[in-house]
Amino acid sequence: MLGFYHEVSFGRESLACDLIEPLRPLIDSWVWQMFYDRHLRLEYFSDDNGRCVLHKAGRRHFYEFYESHCDAMRRLLRRYRYALVKQYQLVLDDK
Repeated sequence: MLGFYHEVSFGRESLACDLIEPLRPLIDSWVWQMFYDRHLRLEYFSDDNGRCVLHKAGRRHFYEFYESHCDAMRRLLRRYRYALVKQYQLVLDDK
């Protein structure tokens, strides 16, 4: 539940939320591209008591696209993780 930018609360993976933040513009970009290319369409979604729900057909398209584009994001996330660990170790070494 450790986090630097996101609130620490029970059951929330705050550090995972923190690590994904630098990738948010990249993820937003490819999600918009999915709509532009019509891999995702409005009919794949519904409103469930104020929640936007992606149906099975939409999830299939989303995950296929994700798997074909996620290697670069995984590499970036790995680099961010290593940088965070290195900085944390430097802080501990100074104590």
